[in-house]
Amino acid sequence: MRLYYETVRNPGGFGRAEVPTAMLMSPRDMFPTPREWVERSFRVDRWTEIDRGGHFLEWEVPELVAEDLRAFYRPLR
Repeated sequence: MRLYYETVRNPGGFGRAEVPTAMLMSPRDMFPTPREWVERSFRVDRWTEIDRGGHFLEWEVPELVAEDLRAFYRPLR
C-alpha cells in the first residue's frame, strides 16, 4: 500500500524503506518482480515464493498469506 500512496503523492521520490519488509510472491502474479529489484527499494527480511495463486493472494490463498504473515512477525516481537 505504501508504494501506491507514495507514488501518487511524489512519483519516484520516496527512497529506500529500511523497516523490516516481507514479500510473498506467487507464480501467476500480474507483476512478477525479481528479488534484486525489490531489494533496491526495500530492506527484505523475508522472501517467500509459493506454488499457487495470482495477484490477489488474500482472496485466492488466504491461509498461505496468514501463515506467512505470522512467520514474518513472530521474530519481531
